[in-house]
Amino acid sequence: WAAEGGLSREGVKARLLIGSDLHIQTAIGGNEGRDADKKLEFAMDTIYALDPQLDAFCLVGDVTDYGYESQYQHLMALINGPHNTGYNAGNGHTQVILCQGNHETYAHGVTQARPVFEKQTGQLANKVVDINGVPVITMGPIGASDHSYSANYEFFCDALDGLEDRDAPVILLTHHQVHNTSYTSTEWYGDYGEGTENDIVAVMKQHPNI
Repeated sequence: WAAEGGLSREGVKARLLIGSDLHIQTAIGGNEGRDADKKLEFAMDTIYALDPQLDAFCLVGDVTDYGYESQYQHLMALINGPHNTGYNAGNGHTQVILCQGNHETYAHGVTQARPVFEKQTGQLANKVVDINGVPVITMGPIGASDHSYSANYEFFCDALDGLEDRDAPVILLTHHQVHNTSYTSTEWYGDYGEGTENDIVAVMKQHPNI
């Protein structure tokens, strides 16, 4: 695709690259020997060769291996580095969207992990981002476990209620899958409060465009 001139922008309202599980490390903690730095830089080089006008570069959780501040700082140095040409340290066309996963909770625990994520990345764990008119909602785990999302119920409902066009497509980015919605989601998924008063899945079923 890149050799032939890249991906067409004709009819494209918003183009997002979505990846996860970088497990960025430093010398402190972690045991993932995955050359995460090189893989992230290669992904950046590749997507901008395909589409220099990429609208959003999205990393949906386990962006660090343990959630140490030093690992976040290394991640952000890569995101703000020379390979992320479309982002250009926040001055370019591309937006960067980060999500919190379960590995981000390991160093500080589920309750304290969220403020660390938000301080180190400069992004809220729960947010709504507009990408060329396409609303992108992110949610991080919070509550009883590192895969629990049901405590985000009110945020999620409010986010949907705040949408201008209820019939337009909505993208929901979370680290854990919703049960029975995609490949491997029968064996690895998050707790979205199914069957409780905080049933996020029931709300999603009322919005088929999510």
